[in-house]
This record gives sequence, C-alpha cells and structure tokens, in this order.
Amino acid sequence: MVCAAIGDRRLLLVCDTFEGVVGAAPLVGEILARCPGTSVLATSRTPLRLLAEHLQPVEPLAAPAARELFIERAAAARPGIDLSGSLHLVDEICARVQGVPLALELAAARVAHLGLEDLLKRLGLQLEILTGGPVDDEARHRTIEATIAWSYSLLGETAREALERLAVFDGWTLAAACAVLGRDPLPDMSALVDQSLTVAPPPTDAHGRYRMLDAVREFGAARLVESGDEDSARDRHAEFFLGAAETAATAIRQTGQRGAHREASADLGNLRLAFRRFTDSGRGAEALRLATSLWMFWLWEGGLSEGRAWLRTAIAFTGDADPALAARARWGAGWLAYHQGDYAEARIHASELRRLAEAGGAVERRNALTLRGMIALADRRALEASALLSEAYAVARGLAGEPWLVAISTLNDGAGLTHSGHLVEAARRFSTARDMFAELGDETYRARALRHLAAVRLLSGDLDGATRVLEDSLAIVREADDRWGLAETLEGQAHVAALTGDPRRAGALIAIASLLRRSLGVAPHPFDAILAARHLGPLRGTEVFEAGWREGMDDPRIP
Repeated sequence: MVCAAIGDRRLLLVCDTFEGVVGAAPLVGEILARCPGTSVLATSRTPLRLLAEHLQPVEPLAAPAARELFIERAAAARPGIDLSGSLHLVDEICARVQGVPLALELAAARVAHLGLEDLLKRLGLQLEILTGGPVDDEARHRTIEATIAWSYSLLGETAREALERLAVFDGWTLAAACAVLGRDPLPDMSALVDQSLTVAPPPTDAHGRYRMLDAVREFGAARLVESGDEDSARDRHAEFFLGAAETAATAIRQTGQRGAHREASADLGNLRLAFRRFTDSGRGAEALRLATSLWMFWLWEGGLSEGRAWLRTAIAFTGDADPALAARARWGAGWLAYHQGDYAEARIHASELRRLAEAGGAVERRNALTLRGMIALADRRALEASALLSEAYAVARGLAGEPWLVAISTLNDGAGLTHSGHLVEAARRFSTARDMFAELGDETYRARALRHLAAVRLLSGDLDGATRVLEDSLAIVREADDRWGLAETLEGQAHVAALTGDPRRAGALIAIASLLRRSLGVAPHPFDAILAARHLGPLRGTEVFEAGWREGMDDPRIP
C-alpha cells in the first residue's frame, strides 16, 4: 500500500528515531527497491542493515562548534549573559561533556542556576546535573540519563550486562573485555556500538581502545552496583591490569620496548583504577606488585612523582610483604627518588634494601650495591662509588637468566670507572654494554651507553669521536621519541660545543635540555652533572653562554 501510494514520485521519506521500530527495516528496503524515485533519511541509534544503506555517524562537536552551541543555549537560558571573559571555563565544560550536543544543551541550561565554576565541579556526576530539558521536548531528551536509558532499553539481556561490567574500564581492548566479561565480548560489543553506547576505535589504530562517554559510564556503573556484581567486575579488571603491568615490566627492556610502553601508556587510566581498587579493598600485596612493576614505566612516561606516591602508599600499606617483592619495591622507589634528585629519600630506600639483601639472593645484593654506589657518586665520593659499582658488576656476572641486569651493571661499572679516572677500562665497559643492549633490543639503554662512551671520548680529548657517537644516540632517541634520552644527548652535544669554542650553542642546547627535563620532572644524573660542572662551569654566567640560553628557552626546537 505504501509503495503504491508513492509510485514513481521523487520523494524524501524522513524516518526519525528509527531504533524504536528497527524491525520495520525490511519495509524500508522494499520501498527503496520498488520506488526508485524515493530516498530515505533515517535517524537511528542503530543501523538498519540494508544493502542500500549509507551510514553517516553524528560525531560529538569539535571545540569551536561546541563552544558556540554552549554560549547560544546559555544565552537562551539566561538572557544578557556575557561569557566572553570566561571562555576557558566554557571550553573546560565542553570538554568535560565530550562535545555531545544534548549534554551541551543541558549543561548550558544550568547556567540559569549556577556559575560556570560550580557547574564544572558538578559535572563529575553528569546524570545528576544534566537535567531540565524543555518540557515540550520528548521525555527521553529532558535528561541525559533518560536518553541513555532509552538506548539501554533496546539492548538484549547479555548486552545490558556487558554495558554494566564494561563501565569499570577507562577504555578497553577486546582482550581486556574478555577478561572482565568471561566470554567472547564481540557480539555484545557490536550491539553496544550499534546503539551508540560504545565508541569503536578507528580500524587503523594499532593501540585502539573502545570507550564510553562519561555519562554512559556513570549510567552503567550505577546499574552495575544495583546488579550486585560490582566487586566481581572491579576485581577482574584490577587483576587483568596487574598482569598487564607485570608483562610490561619485562617488555620495556627488550625488543619492541616502545610499543610496550605505548600500550601501558594507553592503559594508564585503567592502571590507576586497578591500583585504587587494590588499596581500597585492602589488597596490599597486589598494590605493591602493581606499583613495583611500573617503576621503570614511570621513568619514561615522565610520571616519577606519581610512581613514587604509588610506591610510598604500597610500601606503607604492606608491612608483611614477601621479602623479594619488598626488595624490588625499595629498588624501584629508590631509583625514582634518585632520578628526581631526592637523594635523602633514595638513601632511606637504599638502607632498607641493604637490610633485605642480607636475607635475599644475588639479585637483591646486586641491586643494593648499585643503589649505594650511585648515591656515593651523587655525593662525589668517586672512589667509593666505583668500588661499590664494581662489586655489583661482579655479582651480576654470576647471575643466570638475567642478561639485562648484567648489561646495566656493565654500564654502571663504566660510570664508576669514568669518575675514578680509569678511562680506558670505562670505554671498554660502555662498548660492551652498548652491544649487550643491542642484542637485547633495548634501544633506550643502547643510546645511553653511547652517550657514556661519548663522555669518555670527550675526557680523552677525542672530540670528533664523541661527536659521531652522540649523533648515533640522537638518531635513536629521535626515532623512539625518547624525551629523556634526547635531553641527555643534547647535554652531551653542549659539552662538545663548549670544548670546541661555541659557548652560544652550548647555552642553547642546555636550555632546550632543561625544558625537556622540566616536562619530565627528572634531574640530571650525577654522572652527567659532574661532567657538566667540568665542561660548562667556566662558561655559565658569561654573556655569550647566557645569550644562547635565552635563545634556547625562547625557541625550544631541536637543532
């Protein structure tokens, strides 16, 4: 009857909110097949799955359009309002509701009752604040919760359960979803994506994560609490990411380390949730395992302060931890403090690590000797530092199945030998360490070994050799996007510039390196700081060096 009524006429048939009658999709397909002059525009939260269908997803608004919509709707809610002096708050609100048009309109309506700062604070609970839509609009558009509930009501039982359990994530992969759901997540994930309750990653995104808008997560989390399954879901989530962190602890020291770091970085929100779950539920051993696994990740992430806070919390929380785990925790905590220049706290961890090593094995003894040796180097006690680091090197050489510890001990021994005046032997250590890290696939520390080798060549008067080695290091850190390694390499190049009579370039390079260090929250390693005092000390304060410094600070591009 419908097809007969349309006939051959050119017609645009608009079908709004089609998700409520999606079973009628075959009728639309029949109309398109029998009425060639007809086009159908259907708005729907789920695809119609017709051969002739061309999907046009409606994405959240980008920043300029989101700001414009918010200001327009705020002016309608509160005539005469002037937000021109508070655009930063407007942009924060738009970002907080993730550019969703309905959320923007509901948030803007609240300007009639709230200041922008109060509104922004209350957006932590979006379902409570994003209410009060027009009474002449459909009921499901008057609050953000009603809109989500409408889509939720269209799901099957297992998809509803999936939505609730997946609300524990801050973005997830299929593998992570499988761990929490306990089954293949793809059928339910497809339903959630089709109902616009979950956003799928781009097909070409190697580190893609499915995600929910914050309001959907809040809705799902509330339903999860009502279901009585919250503890189970959050425990499974935390245990999955504990395993991921322990895997990453090894992966970031070998071939593919940058990919492993990017994976961990993409899941940082989930790792934070897991740590909070362990501490909140009194699972101190798991909290300590998680914090300990990530200490080296924090070095390259630039989150040393957060990593230290995790370890302090976990160490204080767990008084009866396994001695080997407690020793690893002190080892990581000591290094994070050390690399921020907090040698007082590093000494506390070194002292505790030394005590634990007395009842531990060779690894604990090697770690305790190394941390003590590096603290001695920071105190400029070069001979004592060299003796401790050489002893740690000897212990490491006897370890079976610990090639990375042997390689790093070789590098550290070279550092001690350098500052105790044994340059030939130090150069051998650095060359050996470089080759060992290359074999392991650890490009981060291969570049560091090259920088140490360049330092020895500088001290030996081989400026050309030092320049070539630093260029090799620069190529590695640039390819890996290693900001810490870049800072150290630029500092090495600054030393070369100082010794070749170019104080202006030396100043510019040091300024750029300082900016990089500031962004990461790391202090110069004592190995490098000692050399900087020797090579750059006479130049600091001179007009030419300071002019270069200002240039570097004002234009922080890598030369």
